[in-house]
Amino acid sequence: IDAVKNVSPETFVLFSSVGDADKVPPELHHFRSKAVIEAHLEATLAHWSVIRPVSFLDNMDDPVQGPLKRGKCAGITEPGLRCKYVATSDIGKAAANVLAAPQKYEGRRIELATCEHTGFELAKALTDASGEPCEYVIGLPRGVAWLLVPDIYHMVLWFESTGYSADLEEGRALVGLGAHNARSWFAEKGQWGNGTKFGENEPPLFGGFCGAL
Repeated sequence: IDAVKNVSPETFVLFSSVGDADKVPPELHHFRSKAVIEAHLEATLAHWSVIRPVSFLDNMDDPVQGPLKRGKCAGITEPGLRCKYVATSDIGKAAANVLAAPQKYEGRRIELATCEHTGFELAKALTDASGEPCEYVIGLPRGVAWLLVPDIYHMVLWFESTGYSADLEEGRALVGLGAHNARSWFAEKGQWGNGTKFGENEPPLFGGFCGAL
């Protein structure tokens, strides 16, 4: 931001932040840190906008929560809790639309979500997309999160008490045609975390043995 101010202060800058960055509890550090950046952007440049994505659908196949295992859909919240999501590809589409019409969005903070699901609904979406029965599991138990990743622990508490404020219809409108829900995202992904396509058999663990002893 400071470099833009020094080199080209009239440039329009779009920052990808996180949903409700300035409204979450102070313990949620990785949200609050982005609110600090937003405030500096607003105070420094004349032409700017912020998009605030919610949780990523892509987290369903994530190194932290675990890869997308056959028959399982992993999340960090209880299965009955409704949470808002957006695909990372849709964040890119939304950003492109903002950059294509900067005057329309200048000075705005835009909350971005395109769908809302419970864990049960995520499992049903994966079942429909893969053609195989799937269940929802908690990929990072709360006690483990409290010990190892406190930010995630506090994020789950916030999801349960308040949650994202993003308007789904506004988010879908900004993304445009093809904005994802869980079913379409899983269908587009089309494979498990190990690369096996939906509907294919798992590759053998070993290639087999040949020759004579």
